[in-house]
Amino acid sequence: MKQPKLARPFQSRPVSLAAIFVLVPSYSEIATALTKNLHLSQPPIAVSFSDNVPAAIPTWSGHSPAGCRFWQEAATRVFVTSAEDHRFCSIGQYTHNLNLSPASSTDLKDALKVFADLTYVRDEDIAMIPVLASRPKHVIYGPLAQFPLDPGVVLLFVRANQTLILSEAAQQLETGMPPSASAAAALALISMSCLTMLRYSRFPVLR
Repeated sequence: MKQPKLARPFQSRPVSLAAIFVLVPSYSEIATALTKNLHLSQPPIAVSFSDNVPAAIPTWSGHSPAGCRFWQEAATRVFVTSAEDHRFCSIGQYTHNLNLSPASSTDLKDALKVFADLTYVRDEDIAMIPVLASRPKHVIYGPLAQFPLDPGVVLLFVRANQTLILSEAAQQLETGMPPSASAAAALALISMSCLTMLRYSRFPVLR
């Protein structure tokens, strides 16, 4: 009986694999580049949100009249805050979605009423105030160059004549960078400082 013809046995061929390595700069290098290229007078500040107190990061001690005052303190050191540390800034507690005490809730309503009376914030604007989606228990602040965590937000303090460069750079990050890079720069916003920040902070760029 004639044996069936066997199919040609599989022969493996060497396959060349190319690996692409992307060198991601450190936060210290990023902070140095931002400071140098944007001529910043204030170092970039990193902010992160957590449900736990990270190890080896000191907790905030003392009082802060407003949440933005933490930004000034964060220029030189890393520290972690709780909702209680933000108790004198009901607006900050609200936008950070921190737990509000009854006293803070009252302060928030009073502040929004004053803003509405001054037409600074209209009733229809309140629903559009950005609020953090999650509810963290702690907020960590510090210089980007020394930050031990992945920041959720990086704050740059610039003058009006620097905003065009920052805006164009942000657009390139959001639309022209590869996914690995654009994910870290998912959103860039430019905001003018409020009177409260001018009142309680001492940033040279705001003077």
